[in-house]
Amino acid sequence: MTHKCYLEHILEHAVKLWLQAAKRGLIDPFVLEENGDSGHGGGSKRNPVRIWKEENGLKSYFNCPSSPDLNPIENCWQAP
Repeated sequence: MTHKCYLEHILEHAVKLWLQAAKRGLIDPFVLEENGDSGHGGGSKRNPVRIWKEENGLKSYFNCPSSPDLNPIENCWQAP
């Protein structure tokens, strides 16, 4: 996933609404769990996704990217 895609389709259209709702007390505050995909904003401090998260007060952490035990979505990619 590219930085642009993640910013436009995930952060701006979904996560931003959740952050606004949490600030208004409509939902509980949350921490976003992500895998190590480069589009999620790890690495450089100039990464546009990382900058967006900091500017919008999004707390997040990176989980182990390919462990089916720690990252349940990884089970979806296994062939039956």
